[in-house]
Amino acid sequence: MRIESERMDDTEISSDWPAGLYIQPDSPPSACHWMPVGSPLISGGFEGERLSVLFGGPHQSLPSFERAGVKAGDAVYPIRVFRKQMWVLGRMEVGRLLEYDIAGDYLAMEDYLRLVHWKPLKAGCVSEVLVGPPGTPLTFDRPIPGDLLGRLTYRSRRSERQIKHVVDGELLRAVSVHGIYRLAPESAEELRAVLDHEVSQP
Repeated sequence: MRIESERMDDTEISSDWPAGLYIQPDSPPSACHWMPVGSPLISGGFEGERLSVLFGGPHQSLPSFERAGVKAGDAVYPIRVFRKQMWVLGRMEVGRLLEYDIAGDYLAMEDYLRLVHWKPLKAGCVSEVLVGPPGTPLTFDRPIPGDLLGRLTYRSRRSERQIKHVVDGELLRAVSVHGIYRLAPESAEELRAVLDHEVSQP
């Protein structure tokens, strides 16, 4: 299952946009989630910290992990879109998905303090929280090469499709990446390689 923007077809990418999350169906499972990056995380000094919390909600502005089928063991790749490029920010393994209002009843104090620490990730109405072991360090310098962007593939139960609105290696519109999506296994592996410095940066 995937969540897509319904009214963003005419939205051009000209500034800092949040993007999406992908879920790979095969082992190891992977996913990719939009997050409100940019000024709050960059100016707040979060670069280099290991991501261990993500927030979800009932609305398009903060998509739901539960509705997207995210589960324990999935690997999550937060991404952003900025200046017509897609950037992969890190990788995190899903440990638990909890209702936000009662998360404190189920989390150890150390994990609960993480929710407070990662407060800049909250945007809009929050109804769920994803927690897991510390992932890779958060980074803002991993643009996805244009040739890879053009072949990144989503997989649903019915079919596969590539990201739309990619022209000459640039992402011109946000409609194809705003939300939570399942990645085809080969695309998840290529995204991992970009994050792990196995692909030359553009």
